[in-house]
Parts: sequence; C-alpha cells; structure tokens
Amino acid sequence: MEQRLDARVGPLLALAWDHWVHRALGYPTREAYARERLGMDPTRARALVRLERAAVLSEPFARAYRTGALSSVKAGILVPLVASDPLGRFMKDWVAWAKRVTVRRLRDDVEWALALEETDRLAFAQSGGLRPEARGDGGRDREIGAPPRESAEETCSVRFIGPADVVQPFRAVLCTVRRRMERDMGRLPTEGEALGAMLDHALSSWGALDTKVPARHRVFDRDGWRCAAPGCTSMQNLHDHHIRFRSAQGSDAFENRVTLCAFHHLRGVHAARLRCVGQAPDGLTWQMGIRPGIAPLIAYRSGDLQA
Repeated sequence: MEQRLDARVGPLLALAWDHWVHRALGYPTREAYARERLGMDPTRARALVRLERAAVLSEPFARAYRTGALSSVKAGILVPLVASDPLGRFMKDWVAWAKRVTVRRLRDDVEWALALEETDRLAFAQSGGLRPEARGDGGRDREIGAPPRESAEETCSVRFIGPADVVQPFRAVLCTVRRRMERDMGRLPTEGEALGAMLDHALSSWGALDTKVPARHRVFDRDGWRCAAPGCTSMQNLHDHHIRFRSAQGSDAFENRVTLCAFHHLRGVHAARLRCVGQAPDGLTWQMGIRPGIAPLIAYRSGDLQA
C-alpha cells in the first residue's frame, strides 16, 4: 500500500512542479514548497517526480510501479534504462528481474547495462543490457536472424591526464610491455591487456597478492570487501564468518567462510535471525527473518537472487 501511495503522489507532484504551483502559494523554490507545505524531504519529492516522468515513457514500467509491484527505490534504479530503451522491448524483463533480486544486485546489473551501452551498442541493442540469466527469452538474441554472440568479458575505458614528463614514459613502458607479451603470447596484446599485466605486476610487488597475508583478508578480497548478506552494502566492520560454526566442527576452508558485517554477523546469524548454509562463494542459501516453528520470511541464493 505504501508503494502504491508513492505512485499516487508522484503525478500530483509533477503537476505542481510543471505549473509552478509553489510560486502561486508564495514559496521561493519547489524544495521549500515540498519541505514546508508538504512536510516531505525535497530529495524524495524530486525522485517521485522523476519516476512519474519515466512512467509516462514506458507502460510496463508504469504498470509495475503504480500497482506497487516495484518499490520506488527499485523503480528509481531502473529509470536510466527507460530512456535507453525507448521502444520498451526489454523493460518487461527488467521489471521481472527487479522483483527477483535485491536492490544491491539490481543496482549492480543496471550499472553494468549502462556501461555496456557505452562500450558495445550492438550488444546492448540485442540484449537491453540484461545478463543471460535475467532474460525472458532464455538469453537468445532479440534481433531476428542475428548470429549468436560469443560471451565477452566486461569492458571499460580508462583515461587519465597528466604532465608530459609522466605520460610519455608511461606510454613507452606500455609499448615495451606489449612487445614483451607478444613474444610470450604469439600475438600483439591489446593496450588493455598490457595495462592489466602492469597492474598485476604492481600489486605483486606491493605484496597485495602475497599468500602470506592474513587468511581473512583473502576471504574479504574474494567477496569484494563488502558484506555478502543479501542486499547489504556495508564495507566496514567486516567479520570472517564460518558458515558451519567451528564449535560444530566447521573447517577453516575458504568454502566454509564468508564475509559479513558486524551487524549481520552478531545480530543476524548469532541472534538466530539470519541463517547461511552451503558453500561460499556461489553455493550459499540465505534464510532471512527466521522465527521458531514458522518458515523464514524470505530466502536468497548467492548473487542476491530470490530463492
């Protein structure tokens, strides 16, 4: 009901925004009108207006948002894709995917899709930026007659600006690394591959890849240095949690260890509100909202995908 109320307030706010109602009522800005007249945080008011304007452009998005199937938070994450998919070919699948994953996973997937649009417009046009597991067509290309595309690594562009006496030696080192790698690989590597090799060498020299670092740091590194509990984005106060407790003869193997923030570790797992079973990092099941004698409120698999 609360989510549907957001969708009902949005059109009224958009009307007030577009007709400068705040000035007729004596408020200098829209933000002052929202805060003083409506008792609403201006940031939230702007977000609801933004959602309403996106809903006008996409019927599947509007239907999911206005019926409460999508929260305003998840709908807000999808807004950039509404403009990127003007024909609405993929929005229905994006809405279905948003219902199955956490906010954290949805934000990561949308960011990946927008990066794909910038770096490979053909791939984006064929998939809408949806990862294969999220597509309603089982991952097939949308363009009729289009040949199957080979899976590719994620791409990005790196650019930096500096003084000539820094940039010129850097370019020279990059060329030297490419020539050295060509002898080993039998082909000339791309500049990106050479840059990756240079970064690996730097990390190795600094000891970041040294196997002597504390084992918990290797667990944190595998989990991206953030809490692995579904939806959590905390990167502070991280704990190395044993999935099967050591008191229950759980081992110190990496597959029996996962990164949790202090809250989810102490007030979640050890307070019996959160249960984590399986093998890390990709074979875990998370049960949330555990209550005696009743099924958990919700369960997720690794990857923040609802079970």
